[in-house]
Amino acid sequence: MSIFNYSNPWNFPSLGYGKEKGLNNASDIFKHLDNVGLETAQNSRNSCMKDDNGEDVEVSVEYRLKNIESRFFPGIEDYKKRLESAIEYFQNKEASSGSNKPIGKEIIQLSRALRILNQDTIPVLTIRDYGTKGLKGGEDEDFAPYFRLIKSTGISAAQGTKAGRFGHGQNALVAKSDIKAYTLFSQFTNEYEEKETLFAGNSILCSHIDPTQNYKTQETGFIGNVINPNKFVSYRNNDLLNINFPYERSTNGTDIYIWGFKHESDNWDLLLAKGLIKGFFAAIREKLINFKIINDNTNEILHEINHENLDEYYSTLEVQVKKRLSSKAWNKEMQSIYGFLKTTCNEHSISITGKRSTHLIDVKKIGKVEMTLYQDKDDQKLTKEWCIMRQPLMKIRNFSKPIGIPFNAVVKVLSDKGNDVFMDLEDPTHLKLVRDYCDEEYVNEYWSIYQDLSKKVQIIIENLDPLSSQTQDIPGLADLIPDLRTGIGDGSFFSSQEGIPNTNNKEGFNPSIITDSNKSTITSIQKNSSSISTKRTASSQGTSGGTVGTVKTDKKVNPQGGNPGSGAGDKQGNAKFDPKGKKESLTINEDIKIRLLRNSSTENRYLLRIIALQDIHGDINLGMVVNNEKKSCVPLPVESKISFNRKEIQWHENKIKDIKMQTNEFYDCEIVLPNSAEFAISTI
Repeated sequence: MSIFNYSNPWNFPSLGYGKEKGLNNASDIFKHLDNVGLETAQNSRNSCMKDDNGEDVEVSVEYRLKNIESRFFPGIEDYKKRLESAIEYFQNKEASSGSNKPIGKEIIQLSRALRILNQDTIPVLTIRDYGTKGLKGGEDEDFAPYFRLIKSTGISAAQGTKAGRFGHGQNALVAKSDIKAYTLFSQFTNEYEEKETLFAGNSILCSHIDPTQNYKTQETGFIGNVINPNKFVSYRNNDLLNINFPYERSTNGTDIYIWGFKHESDNWDLLLAKGLIKGFFAAIREKLINFKIINDNTNEILHEINHENLDEYYSTLEVQVKKRLSSKAWNKEMQSIYGFLKTTCNEHSISITGKRSTHLIDVKKIGKVEMTLYQDKDDQKLTKEWCIMRQPLMKIRNFSKPIGIPFNAVVKVLSDKGNDVFMDLEDPTHLKLVRDYCDEEYVNEYWSIYQDLSKKVQIIIENLDPLSSQTQDIPGLADLIPDLRTGIGDGSFFSSQEGIPNTNNKEGFNPSIITDSNKSTITSIQKNSSSISTKRTASSQGTSGGTVGTVKTDKKVNPQGGNPGSGAGDKQGNAKFDPKGKKESLTINEDIKIRLLRNSSTENRYLLRIIALQDIHGDINLGMVVNNEKKSCVPLPVESKISFNRKEIQWHENKIKDIKMQTNEFYDCEIVLPNSAEFAISTI
């Protein structure tokens, strides 16, 4: 294999009178391997080839880790000089600051990059795709894939109905490079059906003094030939005849090299696999894309994800994550994929109690949206979440309805107009829908469409758990328990990650308690809610009280037994802390939701459901309102109770003792009350 023979391919334009920039840049929001997987897989799907019938062919993407000899990094000596120049530049800044403390992280990170390039080998993640058109586009085609990836950043322009609109893909690549650089080789067919090849690269480093031209540079550099002060071109076709790359390519497609790949050596593959299956489970199922994760240092295929093994692979991945990482690493978002896969799995994989249904939702201005819902009252693995995805069948985010029948649902926005709407509402990471990212011209229209879709999805989900016709108002209950409902039926409780979009919330959804500039919208019920958390510090009984008080007072004192009066003394009491003493904690009432349903066949018999809105551990009292102000309760005389689940729950008169539940978990029981009971549920 020959060595790259361009001794100085890196070019960093002059800063002129522009602003100096350090290592903090737009790539900082792409720190996770999820972002690398989402960006690269999305770009590969967007560039897929067509079959003879004009249909998309299945795209294959490989993620290969390999320690490549450092001499194959293009223009390595020039790049090392730039790192040395940048280190010196920031050292001089620190010296001139007059402080002994570092003024930033630049010197540490630049020194690490230099150490990596001085090693014999460099860890490189190479991303190779097949079944794609390659990185097409000429030097002056402003909105072609080549120009958007190599010659621009942050330009908001959609590429068909599938691509992202921010043009930040290169930032996700640089964010995972310890030396802040990536290169690529691509092969494609031009408009004349001729084969073309391309070699290009970008670096997002920092301002430094150019080692040969001696001017202050911009932070962004590129590989290529400078034609004039206003133009450069990448290496193409005949420029590459005598150059071999670490991986050979004979078909159309693109190889991206992330040099100095920043990764956790023991689990990088799991983190990458999690991101890919979270984002593209639907595209994998529909045979639109497949993935391999390979360690070329050991010649081992670590992960292979395709439509044939998807369900089996998901179960295998769960085992690996919990074993190699931790149980917590398999979080609720990962668990939700279990239910999402049930919406498209083989009919034979659905249990006898499971039910799957498809709904075509008519949404204003974007037409039909497809919602597939899977429910199973006996399957506690279902997370009670639904997700939105757009073309190229990439999941954007999850929403939750934490109570009711277990379910999961997938909502697919398939129309061109719908894709335009949701692309405009996405943040650059493609993981959030945020009003502020939308173009001002369309923000009200697009956010209204989003609200319309969300409300109609919620109505369908609410019908899984229909409201009871037997209800009863409970005097005093509203003042003791916050009303967290959104107005779409009983039982719809949402936090900032759940529910119906709100025009004032940048994250997209109403929080249960608003604390920012919109706090005036809090309802009177929320403002009057009583929430008390009492923790009793255990101690043993003291052997004596304080000494006689000596502080004078102008109030009349009635001494008893000849004592001059009561009050604090000048000596310390004898009470002692006892670690074995009784400890007790009452659950905060905002942490739970109470639902009560009257049994129509038996007087004073009620079904009581307690739902944990977050992890809880403590006691819960059932109390009866005793005054008009509803500020105090007495113990509720529960005559009997029958638990329907969690038989280990301990009751003591009106109190549920030491209850421990995880978020969204619930406890059901039936209680019988005396005829005279007018009650409320309380934690005070």
